[in-house]
Amino acid sequence: MAYTVSHSILEVLAQYWVKYMFWIPWDAVDSIIDSVRQQDVIEFIPVKHEESGALACSAYGKLTWELSVCMWTSWPWAIHLLNGLYDAKVDRSPVLAITWQASTALLGSDYFQEIDHIKLFDDVAVFNQMLISEEQMPRLLADACKAALVHQWVAHINIPIDISMKKIHRHLSKAWWTSWQTMAVDKDIQSAASLINSAEKPLIFIWRWARYSRKEIIWLAEKIKAPILHSLPAKWICSGHAHSCWWCWLLGTPAWDIAMQWCDLLIMVWTSFPYSSFYPQNNIPALQIDLLPQQIWKRYPVDVWLVWHASPILSSLLSHVSWKENTSFLERVQTSWENWKADEVAVEVSQKTPLKPQTLTKAVWNFAKDDAIFVVDTWAVTVWWARNLYLKPEQEFTVSANLWTMAYSLSWAIWVSFAYPWRQIIALSWDGSMWMLMGDFITAVKHQLPIVVIVYNNWKLWLIQMEQEVHGMPEYMTQLANPDFADFARCCWWHGFTIDQPDMMEVVLEEALNLWKPCIVDVTVSWEELTVPPHITLKQAMWFAEAKMKEFFGKGDKSWWPWVLFDML
Repeated sequence: MAYTVSHSILEVLAQYWVKYMFWIPWDAVDSIIDSVRQQDVIEFIPVKHEESGALACSAYGKLTWELSVCMWTSWPWAIHLLNGLYDAKVDRSPVLAITWQASTALLGSDYFQEIDHIKLFDDVAVFNQMLISEEQMPRLLADACKAALVHQWVAHINIPIDISMKKIHRHLSKAWWTSWQTMAVDKDIQSAASLINSAEKPLIFIWRWARYSRKEIIWLAEKIKAPILHSLPAKWICSGHAHSCWWCWLLGTPAWDIAMQWCDLLIMVWTSFPYSSFYPQNNIPALQIDLLPQQIWKRYPVDVWLVWHASPILSSLLSHVSWKENTSFLERVQTSWENWKADEVAVEVSQKTPLKPQTLTKAVWNFAKDDAIFVVDTWAVTVWWARNLYLKPEQEFTVSANLWTMAYSLSWAIWVSFAYPWRQIIALSWDGSMWMLMGDFITAVKHQLPIVVIVYNNWKLWLIQMEQEVHGMPEYMTQLANPDFADFARCCWWHGFTIDQPDMMEVVLEEALNLWKPCIVDVTVSWEELTVPPHITLKQAMWFAEAKMKEFFGKGDKSWWPWVLFDML
């Protein structure tokens, strides 16, 4: 049988340990489909929407650091990939996108559905090339794989249909890549240690890439009596440790405000937190540790920087820094955190109807397995997850950290379930996001993936209402007309559950989370619960009060819930 470019594609990807690929079979990729049929190394997973496949690849890379691949035919289908690929770009996840193009003889002729893929993917991809000759294989594809892995970024290859079917000589590329950074020298370690030893109130700030340096971070924090502040993607890394004051930004607690504004040294470990207003505002010294030189000074002025893997750098620092005895700064942050937590616990046990989202979140955590993986959607559900889900040491999560794209929880849960088939996968979604890509629940059913989707259903665009009101505007156009998500699951020939009363919650969640089969749990939660940030300005409070007065006097939307019920009678 003739050996073609399509056969070579699969062999190169196998060399780079690709296990799964998401795609939608289409006529333009018939050659690769036939090549798939002839091999059993890479499993191809058909999905219902291209964006879902790209989001799934992004999640896989974040959790495993391994290369994932989405392969799509040309034209409009390739455009749908971009949202998921941008998520991979901004959160640094290695993803390879392979798209197909019109035959070379037709390029530039304004052919049916022809678009310029190289221009389209130019901003999102660190490697972006078209295969213009079969002789470029397998080198070009191997270069794309290496670029994605070295940079932890998106790579893209565009292949004209006629080239994909051409015969070539079999030549396997050897999988290889390396990091080009240099190890921090001794004088830099000494400078960093001197900075730490002179500080009285050091603070450690980490991002998700610090996951493999957890031990060293904790040892350093204990030695120098430093609180550990997490950006959202790093929440689980040191969660539960006494030095952890959890996450920052609008999702956080008052403890982060105290930690950031009263520290006298900021130690940043693999973090790229983008919001400059949440960094210390008093120009305190900073130490930054990162594998990528381009991250240094990117967010905050740095006095000393160490470029290499965090674990060996932190190990070297530990032997040079002195034990600190003063714990007053640490205790102040811990006290603020404990006071906030005590208030939250009172809400988490509430039995009010409709359910408070905090109560639901804590209940999900209570019934989750010790090694569960949580896949969390964007917007209001992110707030309740960030504040009320206390991760255990072996539990993990993934989230769209920098892009904050919606509708990815189900897509990501599918991909994560393939990567970790022995672990419980819980997708926390909300009604506004669930609408967008819920068709891929049938993909989970087809492959019998044990995914549990919890839908926070309040019939509203939750945070949009809050954003309107905090600017003095009455709520307007935030209502949703939702289906019964549990009925949708049953229409897919599988399990659907409904929770609309507090006394149903424990029984239903326990059953759903122990089924080990795909299911959706549709939970009615309060549409009045406020996602209050840890710090509120006087102007925000005044604008919010102004919006509520306008709503009281009939401005904006009607009191929508009774109105809907009245119209249904």
